[in-house]
Amino acid sequence: METEILLKATGVGKRYRKDGFELLPIDVSLKAGEVTGLVGENGNGKTTLLTILAGLLHPDKGDLNYSFVDGLPWDKIKMETGYISQSLRTWTGTVYDNLHFNATIHGVKGEENKRYVDQLIKDLGLWEYRLLDWSELSGGYKMRFELAKVLAGKPKLLILDEPLANLDIKAQASFLNDLRNFQQGIDYPLSIIVSSQHLYRIEEVSDHIIFLRKGKCLYNGPVNDLKGSNESMIYELVVVENHELLKKALEHSLIEKYSRDGNTFIVYAKAEMDASSFLQHLIYEKIVLQAYRDITGSTRQFFE
Repeated sequence: METEILLKATGVGKRYRKDGFELLPIDVSLKAGEVTGLVGENGNGKTTLLTILAGLLHPDKGDLNYSFVDGLPWDKIKMETGYISQSLRTWTGTVYDNLHFNATIHGVKGEENKRYVDQLIKDLGLWEYRLLDWSELSGGYKMRFELAKVLAGKPKLLILDEPLANLDIKAQASFLNDLRNFQQGIDYPLSIIVSSQHLYRIEEVSDHIIFLRKGKCLYNGPVNDLKGSNESMIYELVVVENHELLKKALEHSLIEKYSRDGNTFIVYAKAEMDASSFLQHLIYEKIVLQAYRDITGSTRQFFE
């Protein structure tokens, strides 16, 4: 059975006359039950693309088609779309009251309202904070509240712009896992697109990845296809000392090339040198690693 496409954007692009930045035409399909990760460095077009998809910014070119409405009635589209920006808005009243109110204005009423909001609060780890107001929540729980507030309206699309920016490492993983678990546990179609520079966290929960650099899409496809698109193995190393010794070790015949940024090295090796063989080679050459990661199947390979 084919997955329902909730939003299909075809060739959407945007150019800013003031600074000349341009988001080049890109196709985006957001499917029910899937998480799409949008990655890239700041200033490369992520927020521009998200605000276009949310109906908050008009594209210069391209078409948008939302399967849950006919045409482009933006008032109805926005009622079915949850958008969370990097800057969270303040609010008054308790977490509990706000969530009940938001569910009500989106048509979730009566006993269904109470059951749904109670379950939502529990799923997102807000139960013990439900009677607190804005000033009493930490930054991480303010983001969770904003997420709960949007989900209280049962949106078809959930669009999050850098939700991990102000969270610590533990909170980042917890937030994304809870979000994914919520999506898998509901009985209505929901597609999620989330942007972040924390690409490893995003890749762990995403079905589909879009990578932008300088407004251009360098990759747009399933996470699992990233590794298959490479003919080489790609490794990321952090080596603090003896860089000359490492450079000598990287002269191996199965190593094609490498790049360096400070203490971080990106190494391209032939397919025959798998991760185990590569690490054994470095150990034999007495290289002391501070960090190591196989990024053959990660968008990290595009950050050069």
